[in-house]
Amino acid sequence: MTAEPLSSPARQTTPALVRWWRRLDHPLGLTGIIVIAVVVRLLLAPHFGFYGDLRYFREWAGRLQERGLRHFYAPDYFADYPPGYLYVLAFLGKIQQSPGYQLLKLPILIGDLALAWCTALLAARLAPESVRRRLPIRPIVLVAVLFNPAVLGVGAVWGQVDSVPSSMVMGTLLLLLTGRRSVARDLSGMVLFAGALAIKPQAGFLAPVLAYILIRRYVVDTPAAQRLVGAARLVLITVVSGSIWAFSGVPFGLSPSGLVNFLRNSAKTYPVTSANAFNFWGLFGFFKRDSDNFWNGQFEVVKVFGVKANTFGTIIVGLGAIALLWAAHRAITRGCNQARTLIATAVATNLLAYTMLTRMHERYMFPVIACLGPLLMWRWFRAAYWTLSILFVLNLWYPFALYNGQWDASGRVGRVYGLTIQPWFRWFFGNIDAVDTGQKKLWSFLVVVVTVAFVAMYYRWLLRPQLPRVWATQMLAPGRFDSVPGRGRPVPPAPERAAARDATGNNEQTASEPDTELPPAPLARTAIAALHRVRTAIPLPGAEKPAPSGWLRHGPRSLVALACTFGLLALRGELRSARTLNDSTFHLQMIRWASGQLERGRLPLDGWFPDLTLGSSFFHHYQSLPYTVTAILGRILHMSVSNMYLWILYLLVSLWPISVYWGGRLMGWGRWAASAAALVSPLIVSIPSYGYEHGSYTFQGWGVYTQLWGMWLLPLTWGLMSRAIRLGRGYPLAALALALTIATHLMTGYLAVLCLPVLGLLTNKQFGARVRRTALLGAGGLLTAAWVLVPLLTDKKYSAQSTFYKGTLYNDSYGAKVILGWLFRGSLYDGRHLPVITILAAVGFVVCALHLGQERARIVLGLWTLSLLLYFGRVTWKSVIDVLPGSEDLQMHRFIIGVQMAGILLAGIGTVALARLVVQGATTVWDRYGSAGSPTPAAKNSIPSLVSAAAVVVLGAIALSPSWRNTWDYDRGGWAFIDQQRDYDRIDGPEVSALLQIANNRGDGRVYAGTRGNWGPSYKVGFVPVLHYTSHNDTDGVGFTFRTVQSLTTDIEASFDENNLSQYEMLNVRYIIAPTSRVPAVPHTVVQTLGGSTLYAIETTGYFQVVDRVGSISANRVDINDATAAFRGSDQASRSVYPGIAFDGDKPLPDTVTAATDSPPGTVINQSNQRADGIFEATVSAQRRSVVVLKATYDPGWRVTVDGESANTVMMAPSIVGVEVEPGQHTIRFSYRSYPHYPWLFLLGALALLSLGLWPRREQVLVYAQRAARRFRPRPGR
Repeated sequence: MTAEPLSSPARQTTPALVRWWRRLDHPLGLTGIIVIAVVVRLLLAPHFGFYGDLRYFREWAGRLQERGLRHFYAPDYFADYPPGYLYVLAFLGKIQQSPGYQLLKLPILIGDLALAWCTALLAARLAPESVRRRLPIRPIVLVAVLFNPAVLGVGAVWGQVDSVPSSMVMGTLLLLLTGRRSVARDLSGMVLFAGALAIKPQAGFLAPVLAYILIRRYVVDTPAAQRLVGAARLVLITVVSGSIWAFSGVPFGLSPSGLVNFLRNSAKTYPVTSANAFNFWGLFGFFKRDSDNFWNGQFEVVKVFGVKANTFGTIIVGLGAIALLWAAHRAITRGCNQARTLIATAVATNLLAYTMLTRMHERYMFPVIACLGPLLMWRWFRAAYWTLSILFVLNLWYPFALYNGQWDASGRVGRVYGLTIQPWFRWFFGNIDAVDTGQKKLWSFLVVVVTVAFVAMYYRWLLRPQLPRVWATQMLAPGRFDSVPGRGRPVPPAPERAAARDATGNNEQTASEPDTELPPAPLARTAIAALHRVRTAIPLPGAEKPAPSGWLRHGPRSLVALACTFGLLALRGELRSARTLNDSTFHLQMIRWASGQLERGRLPLDGWFPDLTLGSSFFHHYQSLPYTVTAILGRILHMSVSNMYLWILYLLVSLWPISVYWGGRLMGWGRWAASAAALVSPLIVSIPSYGYEHGSYTFQGWGVYTQLWGMWLLPLTWGLMSRAIRLGRGYPLAALALALTIATHLMTGYLAVLCLPVLGLLTNKQFGARVRRTALLGAGGLLTAAWVLVPLLTDKKYSAQSTFYKGTLYNDSYGAKVILGWLFRGSLYDGRHLPVITILAAVGFVVCALHLGQERARIVLGLWTLSLLLYFGRVTWKSVIDVLPGSEDLQMHRFIIGVQMAGILLAGIGTVALARLVVQGATTVWDRYGSAGSPTPAAKNSIPSLVSAAAVVVLGAIALSPSWRNTWDYDRGGWAFIDQQRDYDRIDGPEVSALLQIANNRGDGRVYAGTRGNWGPSYKVGFVPVLHYTSHNDTDGVGFTFRTVQSLTTDIEASFDENNLSQYEMLNVRYIIAPTSRVPAVPHTVVQTLGGSTLYAIETTGYFQVVDRVGSISANRVDINDATAAFRGSDQASRSVYPGIAFDGDKPLPDTVTAATDSPPGTVINQSNQRADGIFEATVSAQRRSVVVLKATYDPGWRVTVDGESANTVMMAPSIVGVEVEPGQHTIRFSYRSYPHYPWLFLLGALALLSLGLWPRREQVLVYAQRAARRFRPRPGR
């Protein structure tokens, strides 16, 4: 039983009405319809017209007559029409130099008639035979077109020429899609299209459909022997028709390139979102800048998700056109009528272009209505035709009334009808003088709704797996098997099908569509057969029995155990503690701080992290959960922070194959595929690094500890989300996994959220249900992670965006060219050794591509593709990447994690596919050569299995040996580095630590040991720079840059000038530790020298300073470093003069002094601090109204009291916090208050998980609730 079509043909009409229409379906009746239409237009033509357009037509006709074609265009003369219609105006100018309305509208009248006639002919040829027998198509369509208010409005009333190119487009479709096919017929059609394009460039929206028609006809469906001839004919048609368009401007002095430049400049005439068109951009506002092109003094460009409106619309239309053509191709291949399908596709692409492109005028919807005309016999398209016609007329009415009303009011041009019929006009459009009104936005919204509904419904219909009854045409060759998925029945030969159609009365063929219209090409048949054989020979892994028999039962888990054992052995050297030289230094410091907070009885969700980058509230700007959990486990197990950290790192890296295995199983892959993925997971290594490889975590690697937690969770999160969406249950666990992934590593969590549509929407079944499940799961996961996300987003404006990362691989990644080069050289999965994993992943990719009908294959390919596209980064996608929320804060190079995780799954799939081929080959060899001597039938069955298994094991070991050896050597090499560093720590480390402890004991300033950008990395203890030692010793330091990158002081610290004494003051850099041979350039005293290191002291006022506020600097989280550069380069801080910061649009604060003075504003009498608790206290004496600054990064969480009374904090240059004080002695206390709403956010997350758990049982819960309500309802009389 076939599926119902998208839109059924016209219903049965009453006999009387049918007889009336039949009387019109002969030459006299059709002539009568045309005559009436002409009379109506002649009556309207002299009285109405859009004065602005007709005035230009009249002037251009006169200028063409006066100056000729060659000299029509001039730099100082406005004429934005291409040459096509100017030929018509030149002819009219010869008849009358200043044509009147009637003469100007004569070509439009002819265009209306031609459009109606071509539409009626095309509709009659497209309609099924059953409909043609029942209804007279031609008169119905003629009346529907000629008397459509939209056609009358744009032509007879307005005076625009849209019906002329539209009639030519309809002629093109008529010639290309109906009648006997010939090169001459196709060439004639394309010549008409070239003429339409020369008149109205928006006719080009049809170009993709026409290109598809010709390429399919002359290349794809042409037998292989004639394909070269077909390609030559295609080139001939393209060259001839293209030349007609390209050289249409030559008589006007426009070469082909000149014509292109002319059109480009004309498109810039109105570089706006919408030029009165009710479409998507009308929702944003009319006549707003859509790009960098200047418009009407506007500076702000409309953007969507950070992408300029013009670019965004172009991308959406391009992707939509590709998707529609792909779906139409599939539908035609399945047997849908080519002509009907392609005309409907033309409607959808034209409508999408009108709705989503910027710079659209109100009339540009007309081609959509014109293309809908031939489909009027189908109810759904008929509804779209009249709905869009009504919206089109309303759209015409507004600018017609507005501009004609202005001309009429000027009194310079006589009577001009604006048709401003009140109060109707005001009801429909609001105030006529207002550019953006609610009513106009409402009409725009309705157009968007109609577009989305039409395109979405049509697209889904095209992808339906069964042939629609009405739209299907039997275009299959005799004996060819039905191409509809899941059938496989041979189609009867042509005579039998014809007889069957005659018997049922459902003959859908027309004279122009013979039964052999599109015979399948031999090459295509051969390719399909070969593809089927390959797909059969290489099945998609995952179809194993629930419990493999015999020893195979333990095979998959044995592979996982082998991978884990390898990691445990290779990495055991990582358990030895040494001073670290990578990000582990920073992570250990975070864990020590969290442990200290736990010791004080506080849960370290937030707090002041004091010792890096002048301090910051880093725990609620970062993925701090791993630090908290590590600290808690360390206290429970009574282990030191260092040992707990090393054990967790060791176990998580070594046992990660378990997560990979269960993630694969949850995504629907079989035991062997999942275990093979687990087996290769420890072997990943890449040139760019930072991925899921040992080098990202080990001593000699990068030490990205929080990513390790995200790495463990991502496979499980993908699997749990996939299962929840697929089965409609298990939402709470999936949402909790997503929330934990976000909380442990924000980049991994971000990727997991972006992958939700891939996991949920790549399905052919239950699409609506999958959309709801995906949305439900995404919302639940984000709500569960609200305790991380809400504080992060609340204080986003105070989270720095480093300018040092701008334009680097960290923010922009490497680009497609570099990354694809690495991919094809094997550098993303195998580093520099033999590309074994890359080959396995490539095999897995091919296997999944062969089985795209399987959901799990589509999902893993979708995850890999999405991750790869994200990994390309801003280098490839430019501003398009801004469509991603928070993209300005993303480190795009980290998306390698998704490429590698999906690649591991592909490698597992490829491994199983190759293993199956080996087993098949070994079994075949045994059956042919080795079975004769088998003693028993049991032996005959077991021996081939053993031989096959042995072959797989041997070949697998040989193939993976380069990867195993490379990883083993790398991990074991780290042992030697650790042992050497332990020796350095024992010999030279105590001296450096002793010097740092002196500074720690004094507690009155920060320590500088160079920065990562100058001599800091070369001043080492063994392999570890001393600037890392400051962190290891919990010293308040300056120079260990880009650790707490969210601090507003990040770039300021990186720009520290060690030769400027004033910067030591403003950052309270009181100590320098350096090699004894390196003497500071600023005044200093020697504190102590030990070994080869010396501790120097610099005079500062400490953490507090009483200053005058003079001037104000406007800055935000992006430019604060550049904005304060002049202040930092001066000596103002040494003179106790600091400017205020007007941050992110805040009002500048007034100066505290009105005239320059050399006397200090005050002094700090004494000061103390509890840095780890975020408490700083001082007693100061102010000589005049001034500001007491605390040299710590400004944060909205700072609270300050002056003499016990609460006061307001202020932001001072370069990025520090202060408080205003009056003259006198004061006690100042700064304290950091943690984010206060965590309990409510945890409650919200718990309620979200509870709701997700109850959602699948909502009907039962409702029943229980109703029963409970009845039980406790008071009874009458009591």
